[in-house]
Amino acid sequence: MGLFDKLLSKEAQDKIRSTVKSAAQLAEEKLKETAETLQDKQSSMRSDQSQSAYSPSQVAKDNGETYTVSPDSAPRLIKKHCEPIIPFEGAVKSSVSRKKTCEYIEDLISLNLPGVTVKRGANISSDKYPGKKFVPVDLVLMKDSKPVLAVIVCNKNQYRLYGVINTMNACEEKGLPAIRFFKEFENKPSYVIGRIKTVARI
Repeated sequence: MGLFDKLLSKEAQDKIRSTVKSAAQLAEEKLKETAETLQDKQSSMRSDQSQSAYSPSQVAKDNGETYTVSPDSAPRLIKKHCEPIIPFEGAVKSSVSRKKTCEYIEDLISLNLPGVTVKRGANISSDKYPGKKFVPVDLVLMKDSKPVLAVIVCNKNQYRLYGVINTMNACEEKGLPAIRFFKEFENKPSYVIGRIKTVARI
């Protein structure tokens, strides 16, 4: 260090020390700023999660209902359709974009299920759930003039909303099987038609 000190003037040494100190302070400020940003993001994420469709309290609030902490506070499906699905490999593809999921599924039905017609936007309600929220059924499949399947098309983060569950339960109570398709999923023709045929038994 002595030789180094001799080679550099006092002014140069002071400048180096000042630069190093400034760089250290800047780095420290950046670290603090990054830490604060991360904390803000984590807080925001926690807030978003508590406000998401998966939050029972938020779902209840959105539906004008009171949330109480108990296992039975949110409605549950009275019938889950977990039947093994046999893909319908010969399914004719639709020319409708999968982004327009309702139209896409309706077109698949018309192309692959002769004798089945579709009603759009049916309203289903039930006396069992007075004052509860319902959503329109996107597609009701009809065979021989009788309803055989209700289809609700929703986003993957909306499938547990009270309105969706209440509507599906109301359909099942009327003897009408109800299923959901998610807009974000691929919904291959073989899967869509295979699932419809399995649940509707057509």
